[in-house]
Amino acid sequence: MNQFFYFVQLFFYYPFFFFFLYIYLVFFIPKTNNINFLNIFSFFFKWIKTQKK
Repeated sequence: MNQFFYFVQLFFYYPFFFFFLYIYLVFFIPKTNNINFLNIFSFFFKWIKTQKK
């Protein structure tokens, strides 16, 4: 039962997470041009790798 809820959490939380990440990339980063995109994506991929452990 816990594994079932774990998969439900993945399917419900990850789309919302990507949606808010998209909103963040579209609305907030053009206002602050000094942020590097590669740093954000590298941090994001590192975060996913740590979540899957």
